[in-house]
Amino acid sequence: MDKPKTSVEPKTKAERDGGVQVVPREYAGKWVAWSSDGRRIVAVGESFDDCGRAVVAAGFAADRVAIGKIPVLRGAGGDVQRPRRV
Repeated sequence: MDKPKTSVEPKTKAERDGGVQVVPREYAGKWVAWSSDGRRIVAVGESFDDCGRAVVAAGFAADRVAIGKIPVLRGAGGDVQRPRRV
């Protein structure tokens, strides 16, 4: 029996993980608003209020997004890094 053919294009990590968007490093320490399905960032701000205003400016209702602050993880040189397992 032949094996089924796989897709020619390799899937990205986001596609393998169910389509969840990876948070860019430059958003560390900022407030972000996620779409109602949690799959994409729709607004970014320096404060909760700034993010809320950006949500409205982007055309989303405030009760249809989730807003949260992205933590800053510091390593050598202040770069954002993945947490290490202990």
